[in-house]
Amino acid sequence: MSRSRGIVLGTGGSTYDRFVRDRGACEVTEITIPAYAPTCDMADCFIGYRCREPGRGDRFDGF
Repeated sequence: MSRSRGIVLGTGGSTYDRFVRDRGACEVTEITIPAYAPTCDMADCFIGYRCREPGRGDRFDGF
């Protein structure tokens, strides 16, 4: 992940999503949203972030 700065995981059926380690892997206009996935020992394990364009009501603390 350090070289490509992101991974693509299957999210069910034939759908996929990209997960990144920090905002530096997103487009300049995008924000990061924490992402979680089930593992064998945790129902919600933090796996990184999704990049997305901000919408109404999103917080920009720390930007």
